[in-house]
Amino acid sequence: MKYHISIISTNSKVTQCCYALHIGASKYLFNCPESTQRILNEQNVNWRGYRAIFLNRTQWPYVGGLPGFLLTLSAFNSNSLTLVGSGLYKFLGSLRHFMSQNSVPYDVQIQTDYKDENIVVKSIQLQSDIQDLEYKRIVDAWMGKYTNEKPSIQRTRRMSFKKSENVRSLMAFCVTGPDVPGTFDKQAAVKLGLKPGPLYKQLLEGKPVENPDGITIYPQQCVGPSKSGRKLVILDCPSTDDIPSVLVNQELFESIQASHLLLFSCGPHVLQHNEMSAYLSQFKCQVIVSAPDAGKKHSFFQSSDDLIKRCNKIDPDLFPILPTLEDYPEGVFLNQQPMMSFQLEPKLELTTKECPKPQPVVPMTDRMPKDDIHIVPLGTASSTPGKHRNVSSILLQQPGSSILLDCGEGTLLQLYRYFGSLEMLKTLEIVYVSHLHADHHLGLISILKERSNWTSKPLVIVGPPFMERFLNEASTYEDLAYEFRNLKHYTLDPLVLDHFKLQAVPVVHSEDSFAVIVDMYGKRIVYSGDCRPSQRLAQTALNSDLLIHEATFDDELQKDAQKKNHSTISEALSVGQLYTN
Repeated sequence: MKYHISIISTNSKVTQCCYALHIGASKYLFNCPESTQRILNEQNVNWRGYRAIFLNRTQWPYVGGLPGFLLTLSAFNSNSLTLVGSGLYKFLGSLRHFMSQNSVPYDVQIQTDYKDENIVVKSIQLQSDIQDLEYKRIVDAWMGKYTNEKPSIQRTRRMSFKKSENVRSLMAFCVTGPDVPGTFDKQAAVKLGLKPGPLYKQLLEGKPVENPDGITIYPQQCVGPSKSGRKLVILDCPSTDDIPSVLVNQELFESIQASHLLLFSCGPHVLQHNEMSAYLSQFKCQVIVSAPDAGKKHSFFQSSDDLIKRCNKIDPDLFPILPTLEDYPEGVFLNQQPMMSFQLEPKLELTTKECPKPQPVVPMTDRMPKDDIHIVPLGTASSTPGKHRNVSSILLQQPGSSILLDCGEGTLLQLYRYFGSLEMLKTLEIVYVSHLHADHHLGLISILKERSNWTSKPLVIVGPPFMERFLNEASTYEDLAYEFRNLKHYTLDPLVLDHFKLQAVPVVHSEDSFAVIVDMYGKRIVYSGDCRPSQRLAQTALNSDLLIHEATFDDELQKDAQKKNHSTISEALSVGQLYTN
């Protein structure tokens, strides 16, 4: 059977490694960081056939794309998915505040090892396993697994999480592929009185048959011995503090010794560590590494980059070419690249023909405003990201400070692509979340985590009530610094902060959906979020300088817009006309 593993994303300052193993019609994903589904769209990987997702760690850099991935997967009627990792119940439980039980595959199983007709995966525990079974009841209730005395979804949302100890759970995975059937000896079969046809196939399947004389012929008489499946190991070492856990694990060492491929990812400075370099060098298998400070860094979104370059020829100021990502020395090991593929059967073969081509160097430039407001649409897609557009987020900048209007999955990567650096996070003071749908806030955890590297000042999160509950629970497994402000409190009197004034306007979409009026740098900007057309919003926003209004549906899809509480293009324009008259 022909099968291969492909590299979806690599380690960088803002991304984590993700791999997809393809065996026939089945797919298996290893880690699911933010932007995974957008990168899969870019690489034209279809959504059918996913059987299991394996997670080296249950922390946001490894699982940030999982909620959006599950939501998209549910659209393909997937009714079974296995998750393999440690500490998953607590993570999954925190999602219940904005994901319904119908939005995930029903038969989600959580386990430590995995086996099906294609592969056997052995989990190797490198650091303490997080026992979070006390949250299993919450997850089971959320997924509708109880038939009697089922706690209501509302009641599970009121259950509180305990603050976890700082336990660093870390797993490696040893994957064994399917055995390869032995070679069929046609001459031996003919001598035994068998003619070519269905009997040959039965023998290859391991079933005995009878020849015309009624003599039973067994597979071993015509089929050579099968070959054991190829092995690969997926190993992550997040920091230099984790190196001892890797070096002393005998089970891991023996698994790599017996494997044909080692995919190794790590954090900064790990590859340069003498002991780790010596450890990796001793293995005879193919070793392919990924580190944020090693090798060339390629864009994951070639389609978007090409579109921006074409638009740049029309208006260079409106569509500046994105800066080239910073490259690092190659080192002694082969570096992973997006869309690199390693075939395991029928022969071991590395393929790089689909990898991104080197691009001309575009230097990083200062894109912070000096005496004006900059408006940067980081994402304008609907519920799922596409090749050319990410999900919702708009950056408003003024000299010395900035605010994000919504913060969909992958917003941090969009900021990095646009600025070429994340230093601008020092100026980010507020994130406004318009409503509970995942495509408007799943990028927030990454923003909070990265921003703490640039400033100790808490980020102000302005959003509906559910957002505070989700952030409080996420804070039990991530270190997050923020101040939460409930949007519902600012529908009459505005929220006044150092550089911004915000006023919420209720709109028709989902529960607790709000537009917002932002006063900044002498200007008034209105952002609708997702909503049906609203005369109230138009009237509230009179005498403003800019209206940013959603237009999810084309005009011919009017009924869909009404059903899903969105707006068409013409409806958005009509609000603008009310707003300007």
